[in-house]
Amino acid sequence: MHGWTGKILNVDLTSGRIWRSNIPEHFLHEYLGGRGLGVRLMRGAYRLDTFDPDMPLIFAVGPLCGTQAPTAARLAVVSRSPLTGTIYDCSAGGRFAWRLKGAGIDALRIIGRSATPTVLSITGETAELLPAGDLWGKRVKETVSLLSGRGSVAAIGPAGENGVLFANIMMGEGNSVGRGGLGAVMGAKGLKAIAVDADARTPLADPARFEHARADVMRLFRASPVIFGELGIAEFGTPALVDLMRQRRMAPTENFRKTVFAASDNYSGPAIKRDFQAKKDGCYGCPIQCKKKHPTRRASSRIRDGLAFRRTERHCRSGGHCPVEHALQRAGDGYDLGCRYPGRMGRGDWAFPRSRGAVPPAGSDRLSPGRR
Repeated sequence: MHGWTGKILNVDLTSGRIWRSNIPEHFLHEYLGGRGLGVRLMRGAYRLDTFDPDMPLIFAVGPLCGTQAPTAARLAVVSRSPLTGTIYDCSAGGRFAWRLKGAGIDALRIIGRSATPTVLSITGETAELLPAGDLWGKRVKETVSLLSGRGSVAAIGPAGENGVLFANIMMGEGNSVGRGGLGAVMGAKGLKAIAVDADARTPLADPARFEHARADVMRLFRASPVIFGELGIAEFGTPALVDLMRQRRMAPTENFRKTVFAASDNYSGPAIKRDFQAKKDGCYGCPIQCKKKHPTRRASSRIRDGLAFRRTERHCRSGGHCPVEHALQRAGDGYDLGCRYPGRMGRGDWAFPRSRGAVPPAGSDRLSPGRR
């Protein structure tokens, strides 16, 4: 079999049992992987309560993950959302997906509930459950740092531990499994984090044809003005879409009462690059590099002189988490976050970092608070 491994890693947190089993081959051909495979593996469990110990939490990759196919280092996480009560999935990119595939599996299926906080550590073809009492209560960044010697990490913060209905599962590189509250599902199982360190190669049936197809995809990427154009996503990140949505009168404004926000040019792609001098960054193995990070002191000065700093100055001085500082570190957040706060709230200044910055360290979703 090429592309797929045909294996699923099963973990029962209640009994501590870990075992591998075969995925029916027709599942792989019919559902491919990722979301399709994950949702198929939920069959038979979707009627369970979200926090029932037998509710599966599934991480699934696709047949191209682990190859040099552009944008393929991604996975889907599937379970029942505590926020909506429906079957939910979220896609996330980065090394975690790549290494999960490198462990020789197409899916990780977790059931049960641990009596004490635990970490699932996967190294090559072996897996073990480790005590995590000393990690429980820690924020995501601390957890990832303490587990960094075990490979790529997916972890929850206090939000997931305490059952916040829009808690995220956060990848160590900063990618998030967000919106649906799957961090709360993971927390209810007593699972603080998953660490994966593996690098097995994904076999190719015909490397020459694969390389030809990969080159074709890259050619189409480069020809796309939306992706690699002068004003495209590769240059400005997904905030490049802000101006496009304004031109097409599709920008969510004042909680969807309007479709055009006149001040949207304050947080468009060119504005963020101009004010923050953000540099290119992105998911592992992705040529687009749509993330933008690392603003300069000039950007710091601009924000600190503005409304956002004045409103949060007391909190910063008191020793708490400084939302402005967090906004500076993540200046290049995407279109979804940008349109969620300024336009919907009718605020065209830099006040919106206050809202978005106060959430992530605890592991909650940044977009959900933008709804009202």
